Amino acid sequence: MTAFRMAISTGANGETADRSRSLEDSLPRDQQTFTGSEPERAIALKDFDCRAQTDYWNRLVAIHRDLERQFVDQNRSALDQMAASIEADLEAAGWR
Repeated sequence: MTAFRMAISTGANGETADRSRSLEDSLPRDQQTFTGSEPERAIALKDFDCRAQTDYWNRLVAIHRDLERQFVDQNRSALDQMAASIEADLEAAGWR
């Protein structure tokens, strides 16, 4: 996200836009495009290359799954109680 925010706030001259103003206010109209400016594209390409070389997405997913497993393990009792409560509410409403 940081790279994305940096890319969308980088003007054609390579300088970061003033964050107190919107991106549209900080860039000339002809530089406000979906494809971005030259510096934005350069940052995006370097970011893409870095992610490809470091297996970023697979590693991110593995870390995220591990953190989710840890959360579930640490909160199993409360999650089971919440699930039971939802089931009871559904039965009481006639939806089960």
